[in-house]
Amino acid sequence: MLTGVLVGVVTMGITILAAGALSGRLGRLPVYLTGAAFVGLMAFPVFLLIDTRSPALIALALAIGIGGIGPLHCRHGDHHASLHLLGWRDSPISGC
Repeated sequence: MLTGVLVGVVTMGITILAAGALSGRLGRLPVYLTGAAFVGLMAFPVFLLIDTRSPALIALALAIGIGGIGPLHCRHGDHHASLHLLGWRDSPISGC
């Protein structure tokens, strides 16, 4: 399980960088919607892979599941910054 989580985190790092590069060219909304659609479509296949109880397939499922949410996490900081006035910046945590 730990190997699967580590593979998933590395995959997430790659997808965050790729989504950041794509959002600069395509815009925030298309990248975010594509990431949300991917997560929605992959939810059931990921659970089916976990249900096989094969360590390799569980690692693959975690890589897909954790890595797939990268485009969603990539856009949160930029979106939070755009919600406030130009002279007012704070931490996203303090805005919760």
